[in-house]
Amino acid sequence: MLERIAVSSSGDGSTLRVRASALLLRDMVQIGWEYRCDGHWIEVRPAHANGGPPKEAIRRQLEFGRADQLREPATKRFIVGMERPARSSACLPVTELVADGRRLVAQLGPVADLPRPERATGHCQLRGRWP
Repeated sequence: MLERIAVSSSGDGSTLRVRASALLLRDMVQIGWEYRCDGHWIEVRPAHANGGPPKEAIRRQLEFGRADQLREPATKRFIVGMERPARSSACLPVTELVADGRRLVAQLGPVADLPRPERATGHCQLRGRWP
């Protein structure tokens, strides 16, 4: 219902306030806030108002903000540009800069087997090409 109100409101002053309120309430409910309608009043509070917010509530809030940001056209263009730079560009795609976890474990295995004081001395040769 909030989505319908938020999308269908026209642009005059009072309906603009209703739309903004509906969008705000929708966002708060989506990130886990509790609400209660009592006559003409709407009460809103964090889901865990007594104690601190648990990790799941924080994670949900951050995911909501991330999803909202990823819908922005400028953000989409930036990500596509980072994943697929122009052919004339000297830049590598960002995916080439992320290490392959299994390959990295195999390459660092000999270092991990050394006693801790010898790990940083350079006595171990890594096998394979370093990314």
